[in-house]
Amino acid sequence: MIGRLFDIAVAMAAFGVLLVLPGFGLQWVLARFRARSRTEDTADEAAGARPAATDEAAAASDAGTGAAGTSLVLAIAWSVILVSAAGAVLLAFAVFSAEAVAVFALVAAAVGILPFARFALRLPRHALAAIPVAALALPWVWLATRDGFRPASSFQWYYWNLGTQLDQAGGIPTFVAEFGDRVRWLPDYVLFNILSEGYGALAVGMSESAALSYWRVPAALFGVLMVYLVQRLWLGRAAAIGGTAVTSATTFYILKFNAYKAEPMAIALGLVAVWLVVQGIRGRRVSWILLAGSVAGVSVGVHAIGATVTAMLLLAAGTVEWLTARRPWRFSLAVVLMCGGIAAGAVVVATGVSLQGRAVVASDAARPGVVGGVDPTYTFFRRTAGGFEDAAPRGRGTRVRAAIDRPWPGIDVLEGRRGKAVLAVVALGLLLALALGGRGLRKGVVSVAAFGAVLAGGMAFFAVSFDTYVPQHTGIARFGSYLPLVIGLAVGPSIEGFLLGLRRVRVRPGPRLAAVVVAVLAVPWTMMTVMAPLRSEPRVNGGKVGPEFGETDERLGPAADQAIAALLERAGPGDAILSNASTRGTIEFLTGREAPLEGRQPFIEDRSFLLEVNDLLLDTHEYFLDPSDPGVLERLDVRWLLVAADPSALGANFSYSSEDTPIEEALGRSLVVERLARQPYLETVWRGGGIGLFRTRTPADPVDQVGEADERPLELILSGAALGLVLAGVGVVSRRAVSRAARRVAVTRDDAATS
Repeated sequence: MIGRLFDIAVAMAAFGVLLVLPGFGLQWVLARFRARSRTEDTADEAAGARPAATDEAAAASDAGTGAAGTSLVLAIAWSVILVSAAGAVLLAFAVFSAEAVAVFALVAAAVGILPFARFALRLPRHALAAIPVAALALPWVWLATRDGFRPASSFQWYYWNLGTQLDQAGGIPTFVAEFGDRVRWLPDYVLFNILSEGYGALAVGMSESAALSYWRVPAALFGVLMVYLVQRLWLGRAAAIGGTAVTSATTFYILKFNAYKAEPMAIALGLVAVWLVVQGIRGRRVSWILLAGSVAGVSVGVHAIGATVTAMLLLAAGTVEWLTARRPWRFSLAVVLMCGGIAAGAVVVATGVSLQGRAVVASDAARPGVVGGVDPTYTFFRRTAGGFEDAAPRGRGTRVRAAIDRPWPGIDVLEGRRGKAVLAVVALGLLLALALGGRGLRKGVVSVAAFGAVLAGGMAFFAVSFDTYVPQHTGIARFGSYLPLVIGLAVGPSIEGFLLGLRRVRVRPGPRLAAVVVAVLAVPWTMMTVMAPLRSEPRVNGGKVGPEFGETDERLGPAADQAIAALLERAGPGDAILSNASTRGTIEFLTGREAPLEGRQPFIEDRSFLLEVNDLLLDTHEYFLDPSDPGVLERLDVRWLLVAADPSALGANFSYSSEDTPIEEALGRSLVVERLARQPYLETVWRGGGIGLFRTRTPADPVDQVGEADERPLELILSGAALGLVLAGVGVVSRRAVSRAARRVAVTRDDAATS
């Protein structure tokens, strides 16, 4: 236990070196250098320390978060831009390595150590908020210290493998091996892969499995912190603590942050952009709004869906804040906000052109289409889930209900009485907030409501605009999974409304007492709520997560570990491994060998490629039912077969050897190892615990997993130069707009004083 806690501390430090310390250093450097040629106020504004704005505007923007929160958010924003840019340069010039990213981060972090120390000295003043917020990450610490590096059945393994492919090639590979073919490296998460590779190199003294498992602790804390800071834009400390606690207990938060994935990182970065935009409008800080646009653009290169949904919150909150700004400033702020949007788009396009091979991901997302009356995207979804019989997807309404019915584990808001009562209480608090709250609280209520409306509009757009399961599923299910976030964010203003109601009846708890009471009530409830569905049954191969999540959370057992050890002892570096378990990158992660079926979800790839993959999955299914013909093995250059009677033994939820009926399915799974053991072209290497490891008697051709690096210096230089010109241009336009508005306000004020 002590050793694991130490490793978690190392993971936290690695996260800080990547995403916190470089930004503190950059703020300090900018402030020192720009002070030589500009006034102190201008220098501080450029560094993000103090705006060149009126005292009234500065006070409005700092309200709630204080200097500590401001410094931290700016440090995170600058850090992610710095490290991402450095990684992009390394990729484009084909000199990328995890160690190079780590070295850059360490050098940049060294400059930020002293500024961060000054920041840390201010933290005791915020102990009433810092302690509860930190405590909300404890369930993830508890989870990470358990055996098994759960969850084994998620795509976290595939995401990690994407990053290691960059390291193996020294840049963006010209191809990677997937589904028996050479295909383009998946570029959708390239900036996340840069950050995660740096993290892996900085997480010294632990295995890759441990680093992957412990990632969720700093990631969850990052998300909790940003939810709190965004809530503090509109709420007092007590309500923000309560709202953050309840939000971090939602099924949304548990599902998104319970693994090494790109999406939670994009969500947290999106919340950084929300904070910067709202504070930038309040303080009329041009640099913050443009920085928000840049961060939002980077988050698209981390995870497009997470970035898109948080951009909806940014749009809602930014619009509400702009509409409530003082009238003389509205036009200039509208110009600045448009410039921020241009900056975001420029970052997205520059990343796409220089690294991803296309300007925007939407060009790929519109590809799927029905072929011969069959939806190939749903066919792939079904076959990777072990379903080879004809079936239609659930109706749109059913999928929407599934996305919203349980915002918290065990609380059904559509059919359960308790869930409906919870919603009624939250709604009552929101009404109190609107009736009794001040301007800031009302802006918070309207912002959350507008976010929900925009999210619902996005779901409706995808539901009616596309005929195929993907991208229709993206809107209904993927966007719909964020609905609990909307409900969770509404709880904070609701708590504030009830606190205001207490004051109206002459019950006036002080702000400190209210914060303590809310923290004492909300934080323990949140911890128990989060831990309950994550606590698995004590089985060898894993246990159920719970009906709210619809899947098992499997762990590898001793038999799987022994089979993999036997494989590593005998397999060559170019050998390919086929399994009947529908794993998500686990075998490639643990063995370093090619597993042809552990590829991407090719929903938005070239249509012919998707059709070929579907045919391959069907051929594989038929092979495991009748392995007399080794054609699939020859097609995929397979040398090894790692087969399990129950797929959960290999950390999977589904099997390619499943049958059509429950009885046949059970018999087929129990007999698949026996069927393969009887084949004359296979040699049994290891058997035990329902798992079999087989080797073909005829050697197979070695498989090249990763191609050479694709050098893209010209694309990077041209797109970087264009990006620099765009950012410089929007900066000039934004500052001129604000300066003109400031002069008009000053003239009006002088005229009023003289009259």
